[in-house]
Amino acid sequence: MKLSRRLVMIAPFLALVFLTSPAHSQKAHGLAYKSIHLMKLTSSNAEASLLQKLAEANKLYVRLGYPNIRYRVWKISGEQSGTFTHIWESEWPDKAAYDMAHELKELNELFTRYEKEFAELLKDGLSNRYEELPVVPKKK
Repeated sequence: MKLSRRLVMIAPFLALVFLTSPAHSQKAHGLAYKSIHLMKLTSSNAEASLLQKLAEANKLYVRLGYPNIRYRVWKISGEQSGTFTHIWESEWPDKAAYDMAHELKELNELFTRYEKEFAELLKDGLSNRYEELPVVPKKK
């Protein structure tokens, strides 16, 4: 009987912990959201620099409890149309998750630390954010 009483007493606390945990907050409440940067990287040093900085950000997301959020980089393959050589992308459960992540103190510190380098890498590029258009309409 004592155990069930304790469970009743701590249940509200456990619910609060669960509802505010990073894993729970990753559930999507809107449409998927994507950030894409088209870049023209002119050297292998620029590519390596970008990959290193984004790997650091990806590790930070995992450490903060967001293992499903990560940055990815794509390099042109085959015949090229246009001048962009790389795509830097990230995908988010929804815009709210994107906004929340970009308000994280640790992430802002990382991007502030590398602000000049990112500006240089993106100077001749294009950046856009996209909201998913569902292929199959949501059930009402």
